Formats: sequence, structure tokens, C-alpha cells
Amino acid sequence: MASNEPDIKHHFDIWHMAKGVGKKLEAASHKAGHVHRSLEGVIKSPYLLRDIGQLSPDVQTAHLEAYHSVINNFAPKMLHFTFPVMQAK
Repeated sequence: MASNEPDIKHHFDIWHMAKGVGKKLEAASHKAGHVHRSLEGVIKSPYLLRDIGQLSPDVQTAHLEAYHSVINNFAPKMLHFTFPVMQAK
């Protein structure tokens, strides 16, 4: 993604990238008869190889993702809770 600001560096989160690659590998492994070729295609993808260079070197969001997962169990975003109910939870 090009930017007019030369000092801005765009990084990708490792957890999200690994999750996406995992889904692609799982889908590729279900293809009958061409498993090796399908897996090789995912791993050698020019997009994946390009994106690896943009992985965040020091900032990870795994802890924040885990926190939000716990919060969503107690207060799902699709439901509205009154303040007293939230206090009780």
C-alpha cells in the first residue's frame, strides 16, 4: 500500500497472518489427489512471501485479542446491557 508519508511503515500482525495461512493450508489439504501441490502453492505464494517482509517486528496483538475474546464472552457486542446488569456481570 503506497503512502504519501515516507516515514510511515505499515506492518502486519503475525497472529492474523498465521490464521489466514492456516485457513488456506486447511482448504488446500482437502483437495483430493493434489495435496502436495496445493500445499506447496500456498507456502510459495508470491503474496505470502511479499507479506512476510511486512510482519511487525516488535508489536504483537495476541494479548489484546485474548482480552477481547474474554470480554465478548461476558458482554457480546450484538447485545445491549444496562449499566446495573454490566456491574452484576
